[in-house]
This record gives sequence, structure tokens and C-alpha cells, in this order.
Amino acid sequence: MSALRASAASIAVLVAGCVAERTIGEHQPCPCAPGWSCDPVQNVCVASVTAGDGGTNIPTTFTADEVQAALANCGLPHGSPVVLSTPNDEKAALIGAWALCPPSMTLPQTIFTPGIRFEANGNFESLTPDGAGGLVAGVGLLSQGTWTTYCYNVDTSLVHDAANQPCQGTSPYGLGAQAHTVGGDDNLANCFVGPVSFETSPARAYVIDGTGVCGGPDANVNIELWLVPLP
Repeated sequence: MSALRASAASIAVLVAGCVAERTIGEHQPCPCAPGWSCDPVQNVCVASVTAGDGGTNIPTTFTADEVQAALANCGLPHGSPVVLSTPNDEKAALIGAWALCPPSMTLPQTIFTPGIRFEANGNFESLTPDGAGGLVAGVGLLSQGTWTTYCYNVDTSLVHDAANQPCQGTSPYGLGAQAHTVGGDDNLANCFVGPVSFETSPARAYVIDGTGVCGGPDANVNIELWLVPLP
């Protein structure tokens, strides 16, 4: 028995050594190792980002090749819907950088044109062309702002820990997101309030913009947009 215990202990040490030495990287399938969290949209592991750290692991520049690789997912067949129930679920799915899929018709410029970068601390930057086919995080009153997620038609002052509670509102949309640039302009290029839903395989976000709160002359004209994640 002592020999068996010694052999088992030796195997455990070897296994532990292998696990400790294994390189953990992004884009491994969920479930994830400590220090990594599961992206529910792409079902892959990403470095853990907590609110308040600025989302520093999200790139601020994307090459032309990276942008084109992301946009290649726009034309693929639709994947399965991602079921999210709480505002924090929605927030986790949105954190990161997204590129706008080319629309099938001419649409007004929105806050998502040509892309957007959502940070974990509630800040965002619109992405702008870099002149070489890539995208870079914008700077300025009309390129930077704040964002959040919420439940439709729910008074958060009456719900304990509302961000982690399933939405019980009366809207068919359930979850929503909102973003506004520092400049305070309420046109579609600088403001968004509306539902965002997600698909997986490939990962995509479906946005209904212009739902009445933002938009100026374009208010109350629903604009359907598709976003794909940038690497």
C-alpha cells in the first residue's frame, strides 16, 4: 500500500508540474483557468477584466488585416442566439472592440460607425480609420464617452443588486445598452440607447439603433446593425 501511495503521489506531482508549466492563452474553449474568464459570445477564454481597470487588455489599434478578418464573419450563416439574463451578462458580452458590418443600404452614421471599443470601466471610444485600412481608438469630445447596460422598464432603485438580477421589465427587448459621447450631442453619431443581442459561431452582435431617445431627425426610425468582434 505504501508503494501504491508513493506512486500515486509521484503521478500527482508530475501532473501538477505539467499543468503549472502549460501556457494559457486567449481563444481556448471555455471553461477557463483562474485569471481568465469566458466570453459567452465566442465561447473562448479571455484575460479577466474587472470593472475599474480600464479594460487595458483591449487593443486600441487594429491593422487592415485584422479588420478584414473580422469583417469576413459578416457574411457567414447565422449562428445560435446567446441567452443573457442580467445587465452584467450583457456588459460582459459587449466589453471589447467591434467593427460594423457593411450595411445593405445607405444608413445614417451611428456611434458604431465604423467600429467601437467598450472598456470594462464604463468608458468607450469610437474607432476611426487610420488611413491604411485599419482602425484606431478615437480621441475627443465626440469620440469618447461612457456606456452602461440595463433592464428595460425596471426601476433599479427598487431592485437590490439590479445589475446581477434577471430582467423583469415589460419590454420585449429585456436587456439594453446605452452610450453617450462626452460632447453631449444626441444625434445617432454620438448617442445610443437600445437593445443589443448576440449570436455565436460566428460571434456577432445585433443592434437596433435610433429607437427614439437618440437620433435627432432620425429618432424613431429603427436602424438594424450587425457588429463583429475585432481580435
